[in-house]
Amino acid sequence: MERDVHIALVYQDPIINSDVIAGFDGDIQAPGLKVLVESVPMMGARSALEWLMPTAIVAYIAKPYFTAFLTEMGKDHYAVTKKAFGNLRARINERFGERLKLVASKGKLGSDAHKFSPVFSIEAQSPCGYRLKLLVQTDMQQERFNLAIEAYFNLLAQIYGTEELTPHSKSLLSNKPACSVLLVCFNEESRELEHVNPMPENKRP
Repeated sequence: MERDVHIALVYQDPIINSDVIAGFDGDIQAPGLKVLVESVPMMGARSALEWLMPTAIVAYIAKPYFTAFLTEMGKDHYAVTKKAFGNLRARINERFGERLKLVASKGKLGSDAHKFSPVFSIEAQSPCGYRLKLLVQTDMQQERFNLAIEAYFNLLAQIYGTEELTPHSKSLLSNKPACSVLLVCFNEESRELEHVNPMPENKRP
């Protein structure tokens, strides 16, 4: 991946068709923003912890987006980025929604292995070197996803110093990253982000 890219969208071909991705770069584009959209070969069987592995579509937000691009454009572009991710998630849901509901129903039968979507996630580089990965619940409604994105970008604004860290954010960031990735998800009851243990509950000692 090019080092000077601000935001990248990587999708596994042929799992994901280009029509699902189409429109993302136009939705998010702004003067000076460097966007990369690329396909990669489908991944084979994986033995590592699933939630740490790339989903079929991964959105990457690089450090220069926060430290360089937003310095020039201002925080107003946050709204553009959040809307672009929301539009992308809506297209994903339209294409894979019914299959994802079936996956989610398996998780409700006792295992949390299917709790998070294998299709879409978002990762952002932190100033400390690790990546902050937002896992999306498999059965999350679009309205809730928009709230999750809002909470995620609020946390990123705090991490990069444009907002003050709240006590909840400090507690969340005190968790140790696994393989240079800190997993978080949106808690629909508290409407806040929470840490996710990379080891599914049914596989813990």
